[in-house]
Amino acid sequence: AGGLGLARRRPPVRQGGFATAGIRRDRLLAALPAGHPLAAREELSVADLRDEEFVAHAGHGRSVMSSILAAACADAGFVPNVRHEVTETSTLVTLVAAGLGVAIVPAPTAALDIAGVDYRPLTPATLGVDLFFSAPATTENPLIDNVIATLRDLEFDSPR
Repeated sequence: AGGLGLARRRPPVRQGGFATAGIRRDRLLAALPAGHPLAAREELSVADLRDEEFVAHAGHGRSVMSSILAAACADAGFVPNVRHEVTETSTLVTLVAAGLGVAIVPAPTAALDIAGVDYRPLTPATLGVDLFFSAPATTENPLIDNVIATLRDLEFDSPR
């Protein structure tokens, strides 16, 4: 028996031949080293991070989060000072915990529960990143539709 052929992705999905289904939108958070002065605030705007050094996901089309960071900072009137680029989210959060910079991450990242990091919601609350599932468009498998429907029910019932 083969697999379902279902992938979890952040948009944009630029590969042809795939059908996509939106599952949820995750709010963006600032990840700060524990004890950082900005951690004393309940919420932050992206502009509050203007003078910070960033730990970021790899750029140049390799990560959707890199594009989101660049766009959010541009909207706030600055270019982020990226000190470190990484490919794995757990590495990004570990570098933040080590005090090597701040980061902008999707809310589920906080579930990694890496010691030494404080998370603060970014305003406006509409700042976020979507999560999609995709499957080959030529696949006619009712299980895929069932899995996507179940994931939508589960994901949208969870606070983000």
